[in-house]
Amino acid sequence: MDVNKVSPGQRIAAIAGGLLFIDLWMHWYSVNFSGAQQSFADKLGISTSASAWTAFSMTDILIAIACIVAISGAVCAAMNVAWPLPIGWAQLASLTGGIITLLILYRIVNQPGPNKLINVEWGAYIGFLLSAGMAYGAWRASTEDVATTAHAAPPPPAPTAAV
Repeated sequence: MDVNKVSPGQRIAAIAGGLLFIDLWMHWYSVNFSGAQQSFADKLGISTSASAWTAFSMTDILIAIACIVAISGAVCAAMNVAWPLPIGWAQLASLTGGIITLLILYRIVNQPGPNKLINVEWGAYIGFLLSAGMAYGAWRASTEDVATTAHAAPPPPAPTAAV
């Protein structure tokens, strides 16, 4: 395993994907109780916050898949393994990263439940930034691939036969 083979874009995408996967367990939403209701919930030991895993039904799974895609590209590059899918890693990670960035933004603007009752917590905002970073890293990796192949040394001229 040679981490020097991982491009900067792949590193950005993989690190953001790993942190986003961890962020799925942080507080994304909380219930907005008044003082007496909050103290009653605290006395009963009821949690008034929810992580992405508990708040979503499918969005959390899509986020986890996008994180796995982002991390797998860097792992394949480090282990010198060819990407097994017909679509390139950078294109797939850019697409999934962009989609989940829009999904997270939508869930920040339109949180699950009534807007007066549910608060958006810091985990959702960090998730939005990390998903955007993951999409940026994958996009950068795709441009690095193009730049590497575009600026490669031209092949040597073919030898000519002497007459």
